[in-house]
Amino acid sequence: MRRPEDHQELSHLKEVSLYQLDVTNETSIRETFKQIVSDHGTMDVIRTALPYFRKQRSGRIVTVSSVGGQITFPIYSLYHSSKWAIEGFIESLQFELAPFNIDMKLIEPGPIKTDFYGRSQELVRDQPLDVYDDYTEVALHNTNAAGANAEGPDVVAETIWRAATDRKKRLRYPSGKQAGLLIALKRYLPNQVFFSIVRRVVEKNKHQISLLNFISVGKDFFPLIQ
Repeated sequence: MRRPEDHQELSHLKEVSLYQLDVTNETSIRETFKQIVSDHGTMDVIRTALPYFRKQRSGRIVTVSSVGGQITFPIYSLYHSSKWAIEGFIESLQFELAPFNIDMKLIEPGPIKTDFYGRSQELVRDQPLDVYDDYTEVALHNTNAAGANAEGPDVVAETIWRAATDRKKRLRYPSGKQAGLLIALKRYLPNQVFFSIVRRVVEKNKHQISLLNFISVGKDFFPLIQ
């Protein structure tokens, strides 16, 4: 995590180690993995871990993705592209690694009350281009409302533990009350219907609706597809 000093209570848990890691900083990534390798052995990135797993013909790799790896919302195009890349990478690997009894697990949190909607959120913007400002203001207000009223990160930790200890050949683990429904709506509704729900919720005036209403809107459609 970026600031392990803020979560020292975790250091007292059995078989838990804390490391400072900023995934946007290459130096931080290199130094952290050097320390992990020093402390635990062959636990670098997936590429480094796989020879060990192949040799013992077993292993389980749990990767945190997002519900945003299967569905999209406006103004998060860069975020979604990174999550879709992770989903494709892990899904492809699970075919290649199945003969070695290596399981791949994807954790897909829905809206979770963390600083994703605050400090972790950075807008990439061409300064002279202001034609999206009004749209962005409304969309950000509605999506941030989802984070403010969502479940806490404990639900994700529980899902990670369930995936890590699950011996079933299951790839995806939606996390949180909203994640499973969002994915189901995207899977079963025609694209134009699903996209219209997204627009109806995210693009509404900030004084009229919040993103959490996506669930109530979606439930109007969901009984029709069961």
